[in-house]
Amino acid sequence: MNGDLRFATNSDRVKNRGLVDAAIGAWFATRSSEEALSTMRAAGATVGPVYNIADAMADEHFHEREIIVDAEDDGFGTLPMHDIVPRLSETPGIWRRQAPGLGEHTAEILREAGIDPRTLEAP
Repeated sequence: MNGDLRFATNSDRVKNRGLVDAAIGAWFATRSSEEALSTMRAAGATVGPVYNIADAMADEHFHEREIIVDAEDDGFGTLPMHDIVPRLSETPGIWRRQAPGLGEHTAEILREAGIDPRTLEAP
């Protein structure tokens, strides 16, 4: 790709996105994650690994930064969850309640919209 005018500018690379993706995919396919990260970091790229759930749960940095927190759920008990992002120093955000159940607030929302919730019961 080096010197190929199809990739000379960002606009050119966007136009030829399929070729760029194929070349990058082929490069990654021949390297371990550790090798690819090391090579890119040595070149000055700002990069990090792509995690699956198991990777995130095993990463000590996630635990030290309290990125994974325990959240209560009536149906499942305590579940590990990704904490609120962003966490700001003065207003970090907190989990106040679990997600509502399916249809839990339907009647309330319909009333606020001026619709009689009983209309849902009509045939």
